[in-house]
Amino acid sequence: MIDLHSPVVEGYLTKLVGKEGFQVVEHAPEYEIVDEQLAERSGMDTNTVRRTLFILYENHFATYRRERDNDSGWLTYYWLINLSNILNRLDVEMKKLHDILDKRIEHEQNNMFYACVNKCGRFDFDFATDYEFVCPVCAMELVFDDNTHLIEQLSTRISEMDNSMDT
Repeated sequence: MIDLHSPVVEGYLTKLVGKEGFQVVEHAPEYEIVDEQLAERSGMDTNTVRRTLFILYENHFATYRRERDNDSGWLTYYWLINLSNILNRLDVEMKKLHDILDKRIEHEQNNMFYACVNKCGRFDFDFATDYEFVCPVCAMELVFDDNTHLIEQLSTRISEMDNSMDT
């Protein structure tokens, strides 16, 4: 059973479907349900429920089957939310983030940076020299930007991720 209120799971689902969508997930039963019934259960409007179900379906967290009423020809969709693979998805996302942070720290360690005194931007050494250490946005001076603290923060975050992935 997935703990929806685990900070990681709740954060991931909220990012995926929004706060209202998360409420829909919270109220979803472990059996098939029609979107109108889920809207009633969750207190959300039908459009929010349908949008949430479609996002979950696109991300392989929901399935549906449809039945056609022989008299009216009307289609009814029966939805089932299944979050059993969310922990695997979170592992994949964690590895992607780890790779991004690895590339970022490597870039930070292998380059020198200069920043605009007006905070218009931060540029690597080659860019700064191309513009003669003058900001291309506001024409103010570009000054050396010591990134030691940023590298330390990235290293700390990567270490935290490594420790959490080991457990």
